[in-house]
Amino acid sequence: MSPTEDAWEVVPDLAVEVVGPTDVAEDLLGKVKEYFQAGVRLVWVVYPIQRCIHVYGAWNRIRVVTEADDLDGGAVLPGFVDPSIACSGRSRRRSKSHRDRRAEIGLLRRNLKSPRRRS
Repeated sequence: MSPTEDAWEVVPDLAVEVVGPTDVAEDLLGKVKEYFQAGVRLVWVVYPIQRCIHVYGAWNRIRVVTEADDLDGGAVLPGFVDPSIACSGRSRRRSKSHRDRRAEIGLLRRNLKSPRRRS
């Protein structure tokens, strides 16, 4: 599928791919490239077995987040910072308060209610 042929009417700001043991690297990199061509601003590729996340801010800009690092949303999800629970299976910090979790959920809901339209 070419991004110009069957592109989505609404383009998400963030795309997340979770890599499984049978995924092919070439196919995955092709998806990441298509996301950026379609207008996605941030891509997280989660490698649960390797316990790391590749954070793509652009097709040619990647940052590797390990369980020793915090995963943040950058300019796409401002204020979102979470220990890499997806990598380690557990948080390095005390769990967040109910109020903190509700605030993050509210931020995500606001972002979902006003999606960017493809121009």
